Amino acid sequence: MAVYFSPGHFEGAVDLAENPANVVTIYGEAPRDIFGIKSEIADIDGDGQNDLIVGAFYANGAVGLDSGKLYTFSGALLTEFLNSGADLDLAQPWPQGVAAFDGPAAHSRLGVWMAAGDVDGDGHRCRC
Repeated sequence: MAVYFSPGHFEGAVDLAENPANVVTIYGEAPRDIFGIKSEIADIDGDGQNDLIVGAFYANGAVGLDSGKLYTFSGALLTEFLNSGADLDLAQPWPQGVAAFDGPAAHSRLGVWMAAGDVDGDGHRCRC
């Protein structure tokens, strides 16, 4: 998944083959997870920065095949990766700022749909 940090406007095309400086690439844990097919942006940790929520609905979890996973990436972590020019590979040990939630049952495909909103009334958007 390519995360594009916009300078506030779009001009022309962005060629990912040129490794643009304002893009962070996140690689999923396994090839057939379909990591990144669905995503959402929201400040879910209340720090004032947008965070990234990403689904991988064919991911295998502790409960079985295709249980799916929902990943969260803190905006602070993504900014660190942007500033360092590094990519994030989820097949490697994860840095602080990444979390994942497994689907509740085999074939439940968590992450096929997602939304973020203030469901608990605390003034911050939550993962749903």
